[in-house]
Amino acid sequence: MSITMDKLDINKKGIVTKINSIGIMRRRLMDIGIVKGTTIECVLQSPSKNPKAYLIKGSIIALRNDDAKQIEVKPI
Repeated sequence: MSITMDKLDINKKGIVTKINSIGIMRRRLMDIGIVKGTTIECVLQSPSKNPKAYLIKGSIIALRNDDAKQIEVKPI
């Protein structure tokens, strides 16, 4: 069962199953390491819960929820 990445709670992990973004945004996501099979962990969130910070391949990356909704992950 896949969920969108913005639904990952703090300290929860998921494996990327699909990127639904197109164009330059898809390229940017792939450049920061978000590709199929990558393990992602939600590590921080702002008080408003937007944006959230994710641990991706050893780096912490902040993504707005609108962008994270374009990424499907399988919770682990």
